[in-house]
Amino acid sequence: MIDEEQQYVFKKVAVDFFAQQIEAVCVAPGRGYFRVNCTDTNRPAMQLAGYFDHFADYRIQVFGNQEMGYMSELPESLLEERLAKFFQFDIPCVIVCNGTQVHPGILRHAEDNGVPVFSCMESTSVLVHKVVDCLDDVLAPEMQMHANLLDVYNVGVMVRGESGMGKSELALELLKRGHLLVADDVTVVKKVNEKRLLGYAPKATRHLIEIRGLGILDVKKLYGMAAVLDKKSVDVIIDMEMWDTEKGYERLGFDVNYDTLMGVQIPRYVMPVRPGRNLAVVVEATAMDFRMKKSGFKIEEEMEERLKQID
Repeated sequence: MIDEEQQYVFKKVAVDFFAQQIEAVCVAPGRGYFRVNCTDTNRPAMQLAGYFDHFADYRIQVFGNQEMGYMSELPESLLEERLAKFFQFDIPCVIVCNGTQVHPGILRHAEDNGVPVFSCMESTSVLVHKVVDCLDDVLAPEMQMHANLLDVYNVGVMVRGESGMGKSELALELLKRGHLLVADDVTVVKKVNEKRLLGYAPKATRHLIEIRGLGILDVKKLYGMAAVLDKKSVDVIIDMEMWDTEKGYERLGFDVNYDTLMGVQIPRYVMPVRPGRNLAVVVEATAMDFRMKKSGFKIEEEMEERLKQID
């Protein structure tokens, strides 16, 4: 039963993927997947003792030496009763640690109820850390954005703009200059923590780029593996827009504007587009400026110092 405060979204996790991530062996695949909505695990010693009130059945169930030792001391009929009740709940999966042989009763009830069972050599404490690391990534909130994402001087630069603005052509020029493509046209953004976003391309368009009038190009095959990157943090946002002579664009750069994505503030710059502008150079300069500001450099202080010297 899930607490009323539990508001996370359940996500499907493939058995093979999970086994690989936590370095375990799947001894009973169940349905081939399980659904989970939090990173916490549960040690079911109390349930084996017959207490099922407040049972966190929505968590992954971890059997360590304590649980397996207690099971070995229970009369067979009582153990059967407890396991039958345990597997009546909609638990995601069971993991048996320390290389202990999985009890036949666990396997039988798990197979009857379609619950995956894993076996690992790790201690429970080490295993729990691996489960949390895996599920932190799986359960991280995501959103899709109409944008390109590139690695420019090790800075994750997201380029947004209306269709036909030239985002893909700009990405192609940056590729020629030695930078890396992460995603073209559609970027999936994942919230890794309260201060960091990670972007990547959907599987269907990974390593591909669409150039109007030319078609779809496979960047990995054209430019090699060194020209693509599967994932990259979103550090800077650049919005492309057509040059508006009536609009006053930033000239000093003292004030930094921010855009908020999934609660994370990202520096945002507007890049006016008009014939003759070398946009790739502007993107490179933006990335370098971001790196300098991260290291503590402040252009306003530098300008103030120079003005003092003139006086």
